[in-house]
Amino acid sequence: MTATNKYLVRVTLFGPLTLENHLGTVTETNAQPWLLLKYLLAHPGRDIPQTELDAALPIKGGANAARVRLSRLRDLLAPLGLEGKSGLVQAAGGVYRLNPRYTIETDAARITDLLARGRGEEALPLFRGPYLGKTPGPWAARLRLDWQRTFLALARDLMARPDLLPLLTQQAQAMAPEYTSLHRDLRARLEGDRPAPAPRDHAILSKLIIQEGEVFSVTAPSDRRPLQYEKRAEPDWTRAFQEKGLHGLLTEVARQIHRGTLRTRADSKLTRALRKALHTVGLEAFQAMGEEEAVKILVRLAEETLGQ
Repeated sequence: MTATNKYLVRVTLFGPLTLENHLGTVTETNAQPWLLLKYLLAHPGRDIPQTELDAALPIKGGANAARVRLSRLRDLLAPLGLEGKSGLVQAAGGVYRLNPRYTIETDAARITDLLARGRGEEALPLFRGPYLGKTPGPWAARLRLDWQRTFLALARDLMARPDLLPLLTQQAQAMAPEYTSLHRDLRARLEGDRPAPAPRDHAILSKLIIQEGEVFSVTAPSDRRPLQYEKRAEPDWTRAFQEKGLHGLLTEVARQIHRGTLRTRADSKLTRALRKALHTVGLEAFQAMGEEEAVKILVRLAEETLGQ
């Protein structure tokens, strides 16, 4: 093992966080300490002050809690020999950084390089899931949205390549499951037809997106009017959407309906879709179901109503 390889760490940021070096591979768990490493990896080459981390990754307990989180992160990195003060993550004087002695190769950097060189077909397989997976927080949500836009642009560029359509469809399910127009066009391409034009009144194809840490509804009343963005969901739904995407949000709201605790505005498209689905099931039948079964059925019907 050469010195160069000894200090090489390969990182996957699309989907679950994974680190690999000459000693093996580790994948993130649900432990909070991983958030610190994710933030540092998302801001390479920077020294991050404690105050910035406190704002982005709030934890209770102040400086002592921050030290505990760092200690636990280093324990998680121990199987790769990246623990300790001279390991991958360094902290001194209230500032955190990635140890510059290590060469860190990320899939995000690889994608950026390939796209800059016009080699999108090589970048496509690297879009294995949302950027930073289910990482909570507005900072992560903004980065996920930026990368999703990058993927959507790439998808449109590669849609004319029949040989890439199967992989493109698979990656689209992972990267942009809520973009119904993209999936409609991909399905049409796979079936050998031209992409179908948007229906004249396709409000049924309204989508929910995350932007700047808030949930928005995107509607297009007709094919001659521009898209309209409106804040639609209640604030307590935002976390479910950030962490689990549209299906997670639908599940959370469906559970609230089942428990009788739903709080929302009457004109919410999501709420109307869920209530329509509830009417289809029947109130008595719905109440007689167990929560797990009821949520599953209600989410499926709501997704169909939303055009997913």
